[in-house]
Amino acid sequence: MFHMKKASKLMLGVSVIFAITGCSTVSSSGPKKSNILNLANQDNPNHTQVVDVNEAIADQLLSFEKHALFSETWGGEAYSGAIGVGDLLQVSIWEAPPAVLLGGSLGALGSGHAQTVQLPVQMVDKSGAIQVPFAGRISVKGKLASQVQADIVHRLKDMANQPQVLVSTVQNNSAAVTIIREGKSVTLPLTPRGERVLDAVSAIGGVPYAADKTTLQLTRGKTVRSLPLIQITQDPRQNIVLQAGDVITSTLQPYSFTALGASGKAGEINFESQGISLAKALGRVGGLQDSLADASGVFVFRYENPEVLNLAENTPATNANHKIPVVYRINLKDADAMFYTQNFPMRDRDVLFVANAPITDLQKFLKVVSTLTSPIYETTRAVNLINATANALAND
Repeated sequence: MFHMKKASKLMLGVSVIFAITGCSTVSSSGPKKSNILNLANQDNPNHTQVVDVNEAIADQLLSFEKHALFSETWGGEAYSGAIGVGDLLQVSIWEAPPAVLLGGSLGALGSGHAQTVQLPVQMVDKSGAIQVPFAGRISVKGKLASQVQADIVHRLKDMANQPQVLVSTVQNNSAAVTIIREGKSVTLPLTPRGERVLDAVSAIGGVPYAADKTTLQLTRGKTVRSLPLIQITQDPRQNIVLQAGDVITSTLQPYSFTALGASGKAGEINFESQGISLAKALGRVGGLQDSLADASGVFVFRYENPEVLNLAENTPATNANHKIPVVYRINLKDADAMFYTQNFPMRDRDVLFVANAPITDLQKFLKVVSTLTSPIYETTRAVNLINATANALAND
């Protein structure tokens, strides 16, 4: 007969086997907290930094986000109207009667008894000058139209009777902004009115996407900054005056982060282009799973600019964008975390990972053992019941 003692031995044997192999058979939703924290201690080529987040770190990250604002990066005044190389100019000359210089000029137009000559449109050459009959070569680069007019009058005053000159810009090629959207580009000439970022958006016919999904990238010289369109519309300080040579690129930029591990909901989570805090990000995934999560093991994985953490001199950049891998660790068991997570900014393509509590692996292991040994236990009970019934019948 099958006795209870033999069944108990079998159950014990199974338990021992799984105790030995349990670490390799129990699945996990990601790395353990200890493995993540040890990244900083390993001599790995990625130079991964592990940073414990506190109020100072959160404020430092938020401050860096503010430095990326258009208003914090650039200043400057509106285009003055100065003439530049490549501009097309129209020069008109008037001479009071009796006309001495222009009286018999070819193409002269009578205006009362005064004479007027309108010169052909000409482009400012690479040396920054134009040619005016009788006045000679006139340097115009960097000057206002009124200054060029005065220069021409000064050259003609000894040859013409009370000359007057009008210089106008037919086409401004030297001071313009380029706007790019979906592979198409538009050139917006600048005027002394002072065109701004939203004027450039209007010049290209607006944007085809919602404002909270559209990002405007402004390139000026070697500096590049990007802001959500909705932030520019809501904060007039970001609608800065444009400068000659600026390039504005409009792109569809849906922002998202990925939640993994013992968070309330795993998956890719979209958020507004103006950004959200870590506190809001945790709220959108439903917080942490009480039965699984280690509240002291909340991590944000990100490729970070070295200068954000003052690491530019000591840590080499490791990817094509000159960024380094950084793991931010947040301890939600600390009550202060409820404050500084409101200042910790989430970024596009961040990975939010919540580690399992240490007891979770043991719970999973015991569940596996219970699942495997339960049939043996039930079989043992059935055999014992049969034996007891057989003995009772035999005694009868």
